[in-house]
Amino acid sequence: MILNRRVTLLLVGGFITFLALLLLLATLSRDAYPAPNVPAFWLTITGGLLTAFASVWLMPDLRKPLENPLKHILGSLTLGAMLGGCMVSVTLDAFVRYTARQLHTGWVSYAVTPGWKNCLFGVAFEDPVLLARIRVCGPRWKLPTTPAGVLYITEASGPYGVVLQQVTVGKEPSR
Repeated sequence: MILNRRVTLLLVGGFITFLALLLLLATLSRDAYPAPNVPAFWLTITGGLLTAFASVWLMPDLRKPLENPLKHILGSLTLGAMLGGCMVSVTLDAFVRYTARQLHTGWVSYAVTPGWKNCLFGVAFEDPVLLARIRVCGPRWKLPTTPAGVLYITEASGPYGVVLQQVTVGKEPSR
């Protein structure tokens, strides 16, 4: 069955709407870190798998009639898994931001770590509220490249994780 113009327009419009929602959620999920007790990894995998199988079921007629059906199925599975996993991941992070209401401030010691794509070096520290290690991009927070030191952090916490508000370098006050 060849798709008519209206169905194609609806599918393209739905895909563009999905990408716009994904971009909005990605913007909302910046600097949000889920708590270790939240099964974020398994929820992301489950969402990706469900979307992968749904994409094969929802898009059976997007290939030309003489194309290889196996190639179409594998392509639909891959695209669905990537989009579904990405959507679930940013939704979980945005949910952390939405539920984080209690402000915390404190001093933590840090160590410089190797960088990654688009980040020259990382800074890792043990978060006192999350009770887990957080790794942030040093240049993004304007942190120095000194191997170790003390950071002053301000964060909002909730039942599902923390959201970093401010990370600055300073000297811990004498007690």
